[in-house]
Amino acid sequence: MYTAIGGFRAVIWTDVFQMIVILSSLIVMNIIGVQKGDRWPYFLFDPDPRILYSVWSTILGSTFTGIASFSFNQMIIQRFVSLPKKKHAIASIYAALPVALLMTTLLTITGLVIYANYANCAPDGDYSKLLLKFVIETLGVFQGMTGVFVSCIFCGALSANFYYLPSTANNIYSNLQSIYLSHFDHIYLSISVY
Repeated sequence: MYTAIGGFRAVIWTDVFQMIVILSSLIVMNIIGVQKGDRWPYFLFDPDPRILYSVWSTILGSTFTGIASFSFNQMIIQRFVSLPKKKHAIASIYAALPVALLMTTLLTITGLVIYANYANCAPDGDYSKLLLKFVIETLGVFQGMTGVFVSCIFCGALSANFYYLPSTANNIYSNLQSIYLSHFDHIYLSISVY
C-alpha cells in the first residue's frame, strides 16, 4: 500500500531500512558465531583455477556476479531508469558498491563461521539446513536473536517483491495491450485524421 502512496521514494527508503536490518543481523550473527567456532579454515591463496574455493575464486566470482547484478538485473535497471539524470545513476552505482562489498564479505564470513561450527555435520544429509541449525543452536540462547534472523529473511524477501511484482505487472499489461488493443490504434489514427 505504501508503495502506491509513497511511490519509488518510499520503496527506496524502505530498502535502506531493510538493508540496515539485514546487515546488523549478519554482523551480530557473525560476532556470536566467531566466538563459538573451534575449527577455522585457512585462507588458500593458490592461483590454481582447478581449486574450487580459494581467495582468488571468491574475489573473481564475486566480481563477475556483481557486474551481472549491476548490469542486467531488472531491479537495478528499474532504479537507474527512475533517476532524473545519467550522473545520478552513476553516483548510485558508486554509492552501492561499498554496501555490496560489505554484504559479500559478511556472507562469506557467515559461510566460514558455519564451516567452523559444523565442519563435519550435515543434518539429515542436507547442507542447506546448516544455516537454520546454526541460528537455532547458536543464536537461540540469546533472547530475540532468532527473531532478528527471521526479520532479516523477511526483509530480503520483501525487498525483492517490491521491485519484481510491479515490473511483472507492467510487462503483463504491455504485452496484453500490444496483443489485444493494437487494432484500436488503427481506429484511433483514422478518427484523428478527420
